[in-house]
Amino acid sequence: MDVLEMQQITARTIEKVVVHPLVLRNIVDDYNRVAKESGKRVVGVLLGGSSNGIVDVINSYRVPFKEGDKDPCGGFFYHKHHLSMLQRFHGINDMVGWYSTGPELGDNDLYVHAQFCHYAPNPVLVVINVVLGIPTNAYYTMSSLEKIEKEVFVRASVEIAPHEVKEDSGEEHLLSEFQDTTTEIAPKRMTLGGVSFVDAMESYMEFYKNQVRISVEGYDISLRPVDLDISLVKHFSSCGNVEFVKVPRDPVTNAISGTSTTVVLRGKGASEKALALNGSDVGGWRASVKILPPALSSLRSGLTTREAARQYVAHFKRYMSRGITVKGYDYSLCEADVKRALVNYFSSCGEITDVFVFKRRALVYFFEYEAVESALKVCRPSQRRVTGTCFRARAMPIPKRLIVYGPDSCLATPTY
Repeated sequence: MDVLEMQQITARTIEKVVVHPLVLRNIVDDYNRVAKESGKRVVGVLLGGSSNGIVDVINSYRVPFKEGDKDPCGGFFYHKHHLSMLQRFHGINDMVGWYSTGPELGDNDLYVHAQFCHYAPNPVLVVINVVLGIPTNAYYTMSSLEKIEKEVFVRASVEIAPHEVKEDSGEEHLLSEFQDTTTEIAPKRMTLGGVSFVDAMESYMEFYKNQVRISVEGYDISLRPVDLDISLVKHFSSCGNVEFVKVPRDPVTNAISGTSTTVVLRGKGASEKALALNGSDVGGWRASVKILPPALSSLRSGLTTREAARQYVAHFKRYMSRGITVKGYDYSLCEADVKRALVNYFSSCGEITDVFVFKRRALVYFFEYEAVESALKVCRPSQRRVTGTCFRARAMPIPKRLIVYGPDSCLATPTY
């Protein structure tokens, strides 16, 4: 499988693919349900949006897929099912690419990628490691400068979507005058491929914590971005593995637009080795090298990776919750007693993240989507007669808080 690095390609690039954690969970769940025993991979469609070279993946669905038995380079997916699913998301999310549970690129992936190109311009391929539940690599295709007639995969940077901005839903206006109080409930373990969500996020943060980020200045901005990229990779390769070079570029002209380029290194002693090259000659210009703080803002605050992971997961669960409105309880009871009764009654339905009590109704939020269905079932008249309760419930149609990308975040996007 041909895979090119950035310096070997033309200017039309995808710089970064941002994948939402819920997408990873859905993909791992699909794999565990349909392919874990057979060991075959699962293939599906990625939904979201793209802008300025950044692809945001916020949803996904699986498509029936069959590898070529006789031809290892063959393979096809069920187009009719794909079109049916795509129509359901029309006007909500656009198709931005496809995923494979890999764990590595397959011999037939260029062929499969070509089929998905009929449905999306310049789609991305994200290869998921279902054991860990975190994307290992993302790719898109481009013609090689050395082999113009041949399409090849090009690597793109991958991140787990960290930006979370709270936007009010209709129900949230009811809560504006009340202080959030979280009920003390033993949380269930959300898993990604056999490990907890917290463990997966900790691994992700450890990955970024162990990176060495340096700022390089002193170059001539009239250089071609690709030439600067190549020279920096060559110059700092003695410090360790050069994982990424972020040259500031104008989105229209592709010319260098800034005087500082970020180089990401990994390896023992990479920081000291990079600082030792401060003032060294790089093909006619002298490099000014500075060490940059960690890419994740949560790690800059002094939190351990475990603490930051727990903080992120708690925030993610709370603001991705879906809720029900509950009526029919004894309105003369105090707030604490009502909360206790609701928690005891609905705790078997799923993980409860919040309970709010008002004068004539209460709001109960669950993290799992299936929990809402279970909560509605236990409030049916037949069940109320069995349990002896008077709870009446209906589902709220939208999550407690919508999650979008923005500057107000509990876990900032890695900045290169």
